[in-house]
Amino acid sequence: MTNLHKIRARIRSVNSTQQITRTMKMIAVSKLRKTQTSLAGVRLFADKSQAVLNALLAGDASFEHPYLTPRRHVGRVCYVVFWGNRGLCGAYNQLLLRHLEGLVRAEARPCSVIVCGRWGRDVLAGTDLPVRQIFSDLSDTPTMAEALEIAEELKNLYRTGEADEIHLVYQRFDSVLHQTPTHRQLLPAAPEGSSLLTVGGCTLCDSCTRPQGKPCRRPGAISYSLESLGCDVGAAVGALWGWKLLWGERTRLPAYLTLVCAVLLP
Repeated sequence: MTNLHKIRARIRSVNSTQQITRTMKMIAVSKLRKTQTSLAGVRLFADKSQAVLNALLAGDASFEHPYLTPRRHVGRVCYVVFWGNRGLCGAYNQLLLRHLEGLVRAEARPCSVIVCGRWGRDVLAGTDLPVRQIFSDLSDTPTMAEALEIAEELKNLYRTGEADEIHLVYQRFDSVLHQTPTHRQLLPAAPEGSSLLTVGGCTLCDSCTRPQGKPCRRPGAISYSLESLGCDVGAAVGALWGWKLLWGERTRLPAYLTLVCAVLLP
């Protein structure tokens, strides 16, 4: 009889645990759907905002703005990493940490790291990352006030010259089971999804590192030339519009000037 009571008690305990587990699953599914809906709305807004920015950057080349105009000399780079507040999310944070460490190791210029999230505070002690600041008080659902605090700090770094480029490092959401560690340039703002092609070489830097066999200092903002892709600019302009390209001779300018550029789409 005692064993029968124990068996019945065990059955009740297992049933109770199953009920709790089912409830937790329902709550998790509800939170996941809410997050996915919010993410879809935010991503749509971000894509439209980026399209507007691309149109501005592709417009009048004489227009200058401190947050849009690349600096000729990039001396310091800042990486801003966003990860979770907790570690109970599989390899989400660990993969992002490895991606960040790879970026810092490959960076030839002086760089610093700003961390957003509580999880990083406990892990960074065992790394050699050049951490500048940690925003560890961010909530699980950050508010506009929290976002503005970080944004003001980053703008101040860029305005004062403490950082000549600022890059965001984060996990890009592909699906519930898959995220991709990635990074993108925040400041100065750069177009995404296309590349500007011009005639002649890139003039962003005073001296190019490519002829020396070294990587480009600014791969995200490099200006590619039409000739490097095998385009005969003179023949193309003549065939498409019937124009003849004129070239200057020593100190003499041609009778007219022709600006030729193109956009390379992904």
